[in-house]
Amino acid sequence: MRIGIFENIMTPGGHEVDFDRILVEELQALGHEVCFYVPEGFRFAMDYHVPVRELRGGVVSYTGVTGFRKLVRTVRRELHRLRWYRQIYEAAKREEVDAFIVPTSTYRYLRALKRSVLRKSPVPVLFILHGINPKEAPKFLREADSLADCLNIRPTVLSFGDSIFGEKRANVRLIYPPTFVPRDIAWQPGMPPPTDEFFCRWILMRLKWAGRSRWYWDSSVNIGGKSGWKTFWRHISVVIIRAQSNFSYRVRRCIPKTRQISSASLQSIVARAALRSCIGD
Repeated sequence: MRIGIFENIMTPGGHEVDFDRILVEELQALGHEVCFYVPEGFRFAMDYHVPVRELRGGVVSYTGVTGFRKLVRTVRRELHRLRWYRQIYEAAKREEVDAFIVPTSTYRYLRALKRSVLRKSPVPVLFILHGINPKEAPKFLREADSLADCLNIRPTVLSFGDSIFGEKRANVRLIYPPTFVPRDIAWQPGMPPPTDEFFCRWILMRLKWAGRSRWYWDSSVNIGGKSGWKTFWRHISVVIIRAQSNFSYRVRRCIPKTRQISSASLQSIVARAALRSCIGD
């Protein structure tokens, strides 16, 4: 089969980049032909060694934008998304591909389909969602219900469970998420351990949720070894001092629990996260 991957999230790294690589490698291993469809000016963080076709309408980024300017860019992104959808539909009608995959979606992608001809696609279109939180679950289910009659629109959720917080839909598929491995880290015996950036981001996200506030992680902080952990906790303390007083109060209550979690191994943390995801679904 000829598989088209519509990627519109431009990032220098992260799970989106490796997830695309997993899709390309696994589809090619099964004998399929893969081609990317991306917006104008899209820059890949990795060379996947497959053909790339550009769609009219450039990437709209939120980086460094807040307030009214972010609202304007949100409108621009929605308009561009509708343009991309139409071009994908036209590619499907020209029989360029046998199926499309949208590798990183949200309920907003499905919502835009109600105003797009892509909902009548002649080929299957898989919208993959990397998990659904309790706040977005009702919105996702509502959009999925509105597309129940569109047989070629196939929302697909990565989950360890067999339902979305107890809810099931005939047109929604749930599949197990892939396993990400650090295969690009060139490490040899005797070298310092690699920076555990995933673990660090996970802890910082817990603090973010506790404080309901926006703040930023300095990726240059190395948490490998005792000196690294001192730098890590110093970074957190500096952020707390600069934060609002109510945020500081909430974070202070969160730090003892976070320190306790930090003593556990990464494997146990991932296992607990998987279990929570399974129970939550």
